[in-house]
Amino acid sequence: SRYPKGSAGQGAAPPAAPLRGQRDGGGPSSTCSAPFDMGNISDTYAQVANQCCSEKSAVYNEHKGAWRSPFEGAGEHAAVSDLWAKSSTAPTLKTDMPAVVLVGGTGVGKSNFGNYLLGDNAFESRTSQDSVTATTQWTDGWWFGGRHPLRVVDCVGIGDTKGAGADQKQWDKTIEVLMQIGKVSVLVLVMRAGRFTKFDKEVVSTLRESFGPSFWQNMCVFCTGANAKPGQLSLESEGPKIRTKLRQIELEQGADEEALKAINNMNVYAADLDPTLSSPDRRQTEFRFKPALAGLSLEELLSLDLRIPPTVMEMSSAEFGKFVGSDTALERWIEGNYFQLGLSRLAAFKMDVMALEPFLPGKLSRLADPPEDEKPPPQQHAPDEDHSGTAEGTGVFESEAEEHLRDFTELDSLETALLSGDVALVKGSWLISAEEHGQVLPRRQDMPREALWDTTALVNSLRGGAGPPPSIVVVSWSWLSMAHPDPKRFHLSQLGPALKAYSSWNRTSQESIAVFIDWCSLHQAPRSDDEAAHFRRAFGRLHTWYGHAMTSKWLLTRVPDKHTPFKERGWPFFLKAITSMTNVNSSVLDLGSARAGWTSWGQVLQDCRVKAAPPMAPETFTTDLGRKVFSHTCDRDLLARRYAETFRGAIGSAEDL
Repeated sequence: SRYPKGSAGQGAAPPAAPLRGQRDGGGPSSTCSAPFDMGNISDTYAQVANQCCSEKSAVYNEHKGAWRSPFEGAGEHAAVSDLWAKSSTAPTLKTDMPAVVLVGGTGVGKSNFGNYLLGDNAFESRTSQDSVTATTQWTDGWWFGGRHPLRVVDCVGIGDTKGAGADQKQWDKTIEVLMQIGKVSVLVLVMRAGRFTKFDKEVVSTLRESFGPSFWQNMCVFCTGANAKPGQLSLESEGPKIRTKLRQIELEQGADEEALKAINNMNVYAADLDPTLSSPDRRQTEFRFKPALAGLSLEELLSLDLRIPPTVMEMSSAEFGKFVGSDTALERWIEGNYFQLGLSRLAAFKMDVMALEPFLPGKLSRLADPPEDEKPPPQQHAPDEDHSGTAEGTGVFESEAEEHLRDFTELDSLETALLSGDVALVKGSWLISAEEHGQVLPRRQDMPREALWDTTALVNSLRGGAGPPPSIVVVSWSWLSMAHPDPKRFHLSQLGPALKAYSSWNRTSQESIAVFIDWCSLHQAPRSDDEAAHFRRAFGRLHTWYGHAMTSKWLLTRVPDKHTPFKERGWPFFLKAITSMTNVNSSVLDLGSARAGWTSWGQVLQDCRVKAAPPMAPETFTTDLGRKVFSHTCDRDLLARRYAETFRGAIGSAEDL
């Protein structure tokens, strides 16, 4: 135990079930059994402790200092009661004020993460593709706005569009700041969940070049974004992938043995750090209709979140009622789906940082000066020249593979289709209204103007305009007739409620959902010459929408009786194969697998996630495609070619299989 002798937490029995404050630490256990510590508890914290327990009677006697578990005999929930016991005393700090240094590429959420750590709007934070933090800065405050002092250093983004020269100047300024600060507790690489980009590599390489191999002992990784939610990102699988990338960097820089050991044991955390909860004023707005939550600080909300077991969604009504009891705050927190954000992992982060021995940066190094002239691009060869065994040939292959990869990862490929007018996206709010009012979906040319997104505004929002970026949902369905894909609203009756539940679950407005649905998004027959040109271009890049990393894919696999099943149709088979090849599990949902009478998006997520499977080789896909049903048989050869192209791009650029 890291707690002093005599602490109520010392010698406590190990948890019966993992708490939700977890991180992947690369060691034998990733469970944080003592993730929160608030110092000697005051009358105020005693009141919070009593409020957050499920029994009506107080569990903390502030005069006698005695604890009593509110979950005695409650089975799997008994482990939670140990949290407040351990909060009565704090671990001995290695330093009076830990210094947390946030580094990372542009737009990954460093400033927002810093605001969470301090529980206040300490740094400017907004969605942007460009660097919001103009220069490295630091702020002194308190962990989560609570009682323990903390210093957070928000470093300017490295590796953005301003070029190597700008990176040189920015890092020089960062060095000056770090030298002023002195001791550093931890260097945190902040990155988007599920993606280790070239910018992330540049950031870590810069740290390694400047600090030397010893910095790995005080480094960790924190993944941000919606994909970092529990259930959507597995730290058990993501952590080893990230450490593999970091080991490669160390091997390139010097292969220090102690550094490699430190990387193997490095902590990796993840949470969806929704900006609406990062500061008191934002929480006041968010909780204006939830008075039970409105008065709680971020520190208290994290304590609340730590009490929720991973199995909460599987509880029956009776079990849930017993678990919540008379605790209105706990009930509102669960009803609002805030527990899905994974914020309790911040508590594990705090515990680990406070246990680290800080280090002195010492003499830091400047980055190497960038060359005055850029290197020439790799030499291109004619198709009939055989350079497969040469370095030039390898360079060409990698360039082509990276280009294919960009089609499925960068916004440019979607932006071109939108701004050219080839593709239109439908507002989620309009589709919900159409389903509720019994409308039949019109084709693209007949869609009312108010039903479609303004493409310029949409692209600007995706590029980092004001407010959160819209969610793009791509729908795959079986056409139920040649004249109209959904003449009797069979598909729309599934899509409308799904969009509504998705909006509520993710606490986003229905207007901020942009839906790609072929009948409404592409120009349909009969077409004018101009419309036909738009259709040909969009049709040629159709697979990009279904395979893109920035889109969520919903498969409407149910069909009415006496219709060809989804899995036996050619186009749905092709699109499902593309989505499964290029996307993580959490972004592909088979809505046809949802339980009858589902009532929440959480149930949909449990039932409908498409499990990962190895991609089919093009030859196997072509053979299986030959057994599928097509309205136009000429599409069969087209899809076989398109799949082969996508396969070469995805596999050729893949670093992990």
